[in-house]
Amino acid sequence: MKLRWFFVTVALLFLVVAGCTKDENASLKTVPVVGKLTERGGKEVTGGMLEFRPAGDAKEGNGRADVGPGGSFSAKTLTRKKPKDGLTPGNYQVSYFPTTGGDQIVEPFLFDGELTVPAGGFTDANPLKLELPFSKKK
Repeated sequence: MKLRWFFVTVALLFLVVAGCTKDENASLKTVPVVGKLTERGGKEVTGGMLEFRPAGDAKEGNGRADVGPGGSFSAKTLTRKKPKDGLTPGNYQVSYFPTTGGDQIVEPFLFDGELTVPAGGFTDANPLKLELPFSKKK
């Protein structure tokens, strides 16, 4: 009889623990945020990183996007486990961190104002366009 209660207790403990470890990524509602980063005049930027920090009504954490060839990027929300594609709708402060190519420290550029990520996000059909107000130095 004691052995039976032991197994029942272990089974209940397992169910409680399994219920308390929810997958944070599964409940996080994000929308796609893809786009292109250019310099003033339309020259494509390659390299560096964009950071999206919640401002105002944004409900979730920071986002990041590596800037690839042609200035293209796709944002991901940072979570404790692994990044999730997209950002939650809301307002963000956006910063650009250029590639330095060494131990050189370069100040990030903070875009003016807030970026509003709409409920539909920014898709390939309607990409986010960000423009640096200067030309990057080589």
